[in-house]
Amino acid sequence: MSPAPNRYHQTIRTNLFTFLGPFLKANSVGKLSVPPFDVRLTDLNVYQPELCCSSQSRYPARPEILA
Repeated sequence: MSPAPNRYHQTIRTNLFTFLGPFLKANSVGKLSVPPFDVRLTDLNVYQPELCCSSQSRYPARPEILA
């Protein structure tokens, strides 16, 4: 298991979220998410990114309802 991020690392991540989030929302460019969540590239390649920016074009007009 990896050690927890240090304070400097967390400050940079917070600053990126603080500046990118409002920009993405104001310009309808995409959505910014903060982990913990897994990004699966393959069954063997699973990552937890620091920040995840998803393009607005990848979101449907309305959310799907899954039962």
